[in-house]
Amino acid sequence: MKKLHILKPLSGLLAMLAVSFCLFSCGTGGSGSKQTNTTASETLAAPSGEWSIGSAASFAVVTPKTPTSALTAACNTLLDAFESKTGVRPETKTDAIKRGVLRDTQSFELLLGRTDYDETKEVLKTISDGQFAIALSGHKLVLTAAKDVDIAAAVNYFIEHYINAMVATDGVYNLSTVSYVSPAVDTTRIVTVNGTDISEFTIVYETERVGYEDIAKLLQSSMAELGYQVNVVADTVADSGKPEILVGKTNRTVSASAYGSKNPAFLTYSLQASGNKLQIVSGGPFSARECVAAMMFRFFGADNTTYQNGILLSGSVAIADNAIPEGTDVRIMTSNILAARWGEDNDPTYCYPVSQRAEIYAAVLAACKPDAVGVQETDRKWIDQFPYYLNLLKTDYNLDYSWQFTDFDGKQTLTTIMYRSDKYDLVDSGIENFTYFSSPAYNLRLTCWVQLQPKAGFGTQGFILMNTHWGFENEQNVFACSNEHAERLNALKTKGVPIFSTGDYNSNPETEQYLSFVSKTDVRSAREVAIEAGNCPTPGVGGCRAPGYQRYLESSFIDHVLGTGTWNALKYETILGTSIYMSDHSPQIADIQFAG
Repeated sequence: MKKLHILKPLSGLLAMLAVSFCLFSCGTGGSGSKQTNTTASETLAAPSGEWSIGSAASFAVVTPKTPTSALTAACNTLLDAFESKTGVRPETKTDAIKRGVLRDTQSFELLLGRTDYDETKEVLKTISDGQFAIALSGHKLVLTAAKDVDIAAAVNYFIEHYINAMVATDGVYNLSTVSYVSPAVDTTRIVTVNGTDISEFTIVYETERVGYEDIAKLLQSSMAELGYQVNVVADTVADSGKPEILVGKTNRTVSASAYGSKNPAFLTYSLQASGNKLQIVSGGPFSARECVAAMMFRFFGADNTTYQNGILLSGSVAIADNAIPEGTDVRIMTSNILAARWGEDNDPTYCYPVSQRAEIYAAVLAACKPDAVGVQETDRKWIDQFPYYLNLLKTDYNLDYSWQFTDFDGKQTLTTIMYRSDKYDLVDSGIENFTYFSSPAYNLRLTCWVQLQPKAGFGTQGFILMNTHWGFENEQNVFACSNEHAERLNALKTKGVPIFSTGDYNSNPETEQYLSFVSKTDVRSAREVAIEAGNCPTPGVGGCRAPGYQRYLESSFIDHVLGTGTWNALKYETILGTSIYMSDHSPQIADIQFAG
């Protein structure tokens, strides 16, 4: 693993101590020590000790708990630059800590933006509007600005003069931590589009699809922080011909032209200017959010800028296509997509709303193209909003998914199954709650299953996909799930086809409940089979963790694809990338080759 070090003063460099980077881990911050202002010509005394990360330590990029879109974009740019230079990506966390927990002043952290740390506050006292600063204070490297709009300039400067200047010696990178304060500047910014000042625009959002109002309000608040006070209206308000920023496929003529006959690819975006209209074109609300972040970083990041007609910026956070190995008979996926009731409805700061997360899940399906999917936590918002994306998957990606068990016994079902109805016929199916679980509002703890037979041209081997979501409330409930699930799976063996069981088992492979289920059913883990064959690209990645954070390792690997019969696992993989913003679980895929 590559290392990044901060060193003691030597010819203008502060030696960096050993650091290896991995994305998104959690921890507590530091209360901090006081810092005095230094000039660009001064060097700073390096603290003793190691800056280590990932498997060995605790270096992290720390941002405020609720970062602005400008800061989010700047943070991503900073992480990308570190990764591009060193091949490893910094860990990130926020400045939030639990009540009664003291901040750790000894951990080595890069504080980005206006964090709640004392080190950042002291540096902010020394700069004025329009300035940014880079300074070392104790074990904290501070990279901050008086306003988040100037974080873009701070990060760009840091990349050019610090990161790009790093040189590797024996796999160790040396980073200069000489302090720097940018010159005072005139903070008046004039941004015009085809001669019209941006402050004269109104933000208009699409009403046909859910989610674009949230993005419009995010853009409004982001612009307000920069001093631009603009109104937000729905596209149900008639077009008066005045300047507008259009969010989504509004009923304006410019929107119809910009979107054309097909939706842009999931998780892609662009900002286009046409006359007195600015149009955000995106694959969905999540990518529209990414466009807003890019606008704050690039569109508003320069002084006195005039934009003309055309594409002003574009980008993508798309999930890479996941190749299916030659010889695969069926690709199976398990995915807990996080119910809104336990996600944003419970805590709006915990995750993005379903209206944005649904685009990510659709992108996962488009990139991975699973044949059969066990899905957990599809509550009412998912059931209401995701069919729009199922239609896009069919019309734009030629993937026709049938969604089973969204309702059962007069109630919504949070444990469901999707399968490629363009490739498979449904032979039989069933659903049954676990006996211990009862809720007047929804079905959650249960088993459901479908028996599928390939259509002509797609093979001959049929199979059963079972899906479940075991309890975790107490040991007895988990054993109840394990025992009842085993009984139901064994009963299906009379159908004479392989049975694959997906689910959030709330049990890792070392638990008694999991081992009991495996013993009673004689199932094999597709992940373990793939690891034994050297076909698991991410053997140590899995488990669950809060959305936006890297997945835990083995100890919380609780999502499984298990199967009866004789088969090979040509690949087992955890789908990461943008999907970590979708849920507290990452999807798992298993590529199965039937024996004989």
